[in-house]
Amino acid sequence: EPAVEPVAFYYTAQAGGGASGPCSIAQLRVLWQSGHISRETMLWRESMPAWLRLEEVPEASSALLSLAQPPPAAAAPVGEWYYVDADGRQRGALTAEQLGVLLRGGDVDGLTQVWRSGMAAWAELSCVQELRAQLLSAADDAEGDDAAAGGGGGDGGGGGGGGESTSRG
Repeated sequence: EPAVEPVAFYYTAQAGGGASGPCSIAQLRVLWQSGHISRETMLWRESMPAWLRLEEVPEASSALLSLAQPPPAAAAPVGEWYYVDADGRQRGALTAEQLGVLLRGGDVDGLTQVWRSGMAAWAELSCVQELRAQLLSAADDAEGDDAAAGGGGGDGGGGGGGGESTSRG
């Protein structure tokens, strides 16, 4: 039995723009998550009689529409952060300080996906230099040290004071 070749899609990112591609679903996923294509992007592949909006192409829409995507640039003031909650919903806009409050409350953690205008793609909160101070501050607060300016908190131990920890499943 011959190997099944991946479906190759072509897309136009702008009305009247030239076609780009071919792209696999995995490549379209990267374009989607970086905000380069949207539900309005026109797609075509062999065996389709005409170009269709991404949201009208079942194999593309089922693979992409549920994934997080940066908000449109006009809707995202510089400096305001967005994050993906535990249910996969995009939340925001928040300041770094507001994200710090969510960190200390356990609503987000270092693995939470975050984005703001100017970023090429979503990233883990712990990988964003600007937000690492909030992450370190939340860790220090959990250890009962409110004067965490500059220290790295290197012991990594301590059971924390007060709240129960949640499983990381």
